[in-house]
Amino acid sequence: MQVLQNNDLKRVQESIDLEECCAETGEQLVAYNSRTDKLLCNKCVYNSNPDDAGNLQFTAYVASELKQLFDEKFANYMQSDASLGSIAPHSIYKSLDHTISELFSRIEQMTNFAKAQVLTKINDSKNLKDIEALLAQEKPNFLVQHESQFEGCKQDFERKVHAGLFSQVVERKDNYELMIQKMAEANRSMQKVIEEGRGKIQKIIKIRPVQELGQKIGEIVDSAVEIDNSAIRGMTNPAEFDRQRQLDLQRQQMEEMRKQQLEAQRMREEELRQQQLAQQVS
Repeated sequence: MQVLQNNDLKRVQESIDLEECCAETGEQLVAYNSRTDKLLCNKCVYNSNPDDAGNLQFTAYVASELKQLFDEKFANYMQSDASLGSIAPHSIYKSLDHTISELFSRIEQMTNFAKAQVLTKINDSKNLKDIEALLAQEKPNFLVQHESQFEGCKQDFERKVHAGLFSQVVERKDNYELMIQKMAEANRSMQKVIEEGRGKIQKIIKIRPVQELGQKIGEIVDSAVEIDNSAIRGMTNPAEFDRQRQLDLQRQQMEEMRKQQLEAQRMREEELRQQQLAQQVS
């Protein structure tokens, strides 16, 4: 490629200073002799060699053709200059980032579809239907009114104890013992249902270890993407998936501890409220 030198541009600019009049006649220059590379006025054209007739062109026509060609090449140059930015590293990375984002978006869509299918199969699970039937069968033992009766009896018991009404407690001893027996029976029944239900829950679905799942995801990505004609081998690090799983477990444990602390605080506040209520009654 020819490099534009400073003196090339200087010669182009210097041509602007040329007079538009013939140096010999003083008349306006109107023609160009391509053979002699000279500008001519009307008189010079008239006096020129007849053999040069085919070499003469009007200056306006030459300028028009030259400008058209110049504009075309300049437009092509500017277009190429603009297109040059498309192969700049940051532009390439941005474009490829969009391409990769689309790929993983499609993978996410397929994952969501697979998730919906798994949930549909869970809804049709025999063990899930067995749990449903078990709860329906034992429902009479877990009625809400039982809970409200137990709660009401507990409050009445505590009120009398805090108030020192021990004789009334003893007088209704049989009633309290009957309520204790009912609570124990309800508790045993619930524990039996819970244990049976948990056993069936474990049979509904089994999740493979996260590390194995990470390897499968890595294989999918390896088979779907190639960079510089070579697969992204070793992209998926099983240890990283295992570390992430440990972090998730830690977050879950911290969240569970936070819930337990809140529950303990709630129970302390409830106990304090009961004490204050008992003091007011006494």
